[in-house]
Amino acid sequence: QFVVKVFGNRFTVEEFLEGVHAWFLTSTIYSICLAIVGSIAEAVAIINAIDSKTNSAKKKRQRNRKNRSNQQK
Repeated sequence: QFVVKVFGNRFTVEEFLEGVHAWFLTSTIYSICLAIVGSIAEAVAIINAIDSKTNSAKKKRQRNRKNRSNQQK
C-alpha cells in the first residue's frame, strides 16, 4: 500500500505486484524509499539497474520472436 500511496493510487496493490517481477520487487520498493528520504542518486542507480535488466530480457524475447517468425516463412 505504501508504494501505491506514493504514486497517488494510480494502480492497486494487486496491479503493482503483478506488474513487478518478484526478484525486482524488493529493489523497486527500496529505491522508492531511498527517493523519499532524499537519496536520489542511489535510488536512480537502482532503478537504472532494474531497467537495464528488464530491457535486456525484453530484447532477448523479441529476437526469439523474430527468429520464430522467420522460420515459419
